[in-house]
Amino acid sequence: MKSKRLKVGVYIVLLLLLLVAGGIFFVNKYRQSSRSPLPEGVTTTPVTRGTLTTRVGSTGKVRPNQLVTLNWMTGGIIGNIHVKNNDTVKAGDVLVELDQTSLESSILQAIEELPAAQRALNDLNISDQKRTQAKEDLAKAEIEVDKARDKRELMNQRNASDTNLMAAEASYLQAKSNLKKMEEVFAFVQDQPEDDVNRAQITAQLSLARKNYDWALWNFQYAQNKPLPEDIKIADTELKVAESKLADARRNWDRVKNKPDPDDLAAAQSNVDALQAQINLTRITAPIAATVIDSRLLEGDVVKSGDKALTLIDSSHMFLDISVSEVDINKIKPGKAVTFSFDAIPGKSFEGVVSEIGKINQDDQDNIYYTVTCEITDPDASIKPGMTAASSIEVEKVENVILIPNSALQAKKKEYSVYVFRENKVQQIPVELGLISDMYSELKSGDLHEGDALVTNPQVMASQGAGK
Repeated sequence: MKSKRLKVGVYIVLLLLLLVAGGIFFVNKYRQSSRSPLPEGVTTTPVTRGTLTTRVGSTGKVRPNQLVTLNWMTGGIIGNIHVKNNDTVKAGDVLVELDQTSLESSILQAIEELPAAQRALNDLNISDQKRTQAKEDLAKAEIEVDKARDKRELMNQRNASDTNLMAAEASYLQAKSNLKKMEEVFAFVQDQPEDDVNRAQITAQLSLARKNYDWALWNFQYAQNKPLPEDIKIADTELKVAESKLADARRNWDRVKNKPDPDDLAAAQSNVDALQAQINLTRITAPIAATVIDSRLLEGDVVKSGDKALTLIDSSHMFLDISVSEVDINKIKPGKAVTFSFDAIPGKSFEGVVSEIGKINQDDQDNIYYTVTCEITDPDASIKPGMTAASSIEVEKVENVILIPNSALQAKKKEYSVYVFRENKVQQIPVELGLISDMYSELKSGDLHEGDALVTNPQVMASQGAGK
């Protein structure tokens, strides 16, 4: 009995040992199956699609469309001041003048001589104008004489030619016949009441026939006669007047028909220009349409030649000149979009375009650069000339492409690959790249798909020999 109990106890102990061993086996098996095949420290990210833009960046200083500093070209005392800071002026506006009492003797002499020089020039120019007018007057006078002579010759003839006389006679006879017929017709209705419609119509026709007859008779009689003596006298007078005007026109033409000597005209113009240039030294004139800045002019101040008067700024356009490496210069084209940012204007960016690309390179030690001019298309008052701005020029853009973080790329002999965690293991996949930016590259070809787990630190994989 005791032996039987001992056997049962042994069986129970063996069973417990088997259960414990089995539990340990399955726990170890579970731990092994749940452990990731990725080496420790390796990270992944899902492959995504998106838009990729490449940019070329550089910095530069803002400059206005034009900035002009105007200096005095002679000395004197400031007289009339016509502008102040922030005033808008047009090209040609006189901004400030020197007091004439303080001018140099050479300028005072120029002021005195200019009127006479201008008159001499005008005399030469007027002579040329008179020559043209005199020629026209002569031609007109000759035409008027011809007309007056023709009119006077007609006075020696009947008022009409034979042909016109015959036509006038025919018209008269026809009008006479028509009148007689209408008188005969009227005789039939003359006893009718005056308000009779038929009588009224015939009366109107009779009146018209009489008017036509009277005109035809007068015309026929006029055609048969010669002009009246008083008409001949008027024609004689008109001819004499026309001939007198022609004689005057010929004398005037003879007096002015020779042009002024070109050398004399050029010398007179040069003299006027030189005197005017001397006088212009006494005033500051705006060369462009702009805004006045940096003016410290005060009436009565004494200035000398070379002293600064004021500055004009044309801020209608704002530009940034940047230097671009020869490696990137051919990627940039006029009209490309540009984004600007300023340390002095935090939290705000501005838009612009590439307006000009320099043709001449600039050497910076061993590097070659070209100047690219960009225009800020949406400037505001916060942008000041001279501010430093960072520019970013968009050079290429692709949309809806597979994006590979550059940190995931492995490069070997100009060939690229990536590590992908797929089917519970790491695989190394060759890839061909398209557009490359600072952060991402475009997948041109390769067995890589949206959603794949892409290893972002492949150097860890490479160091451990994984993915082979």
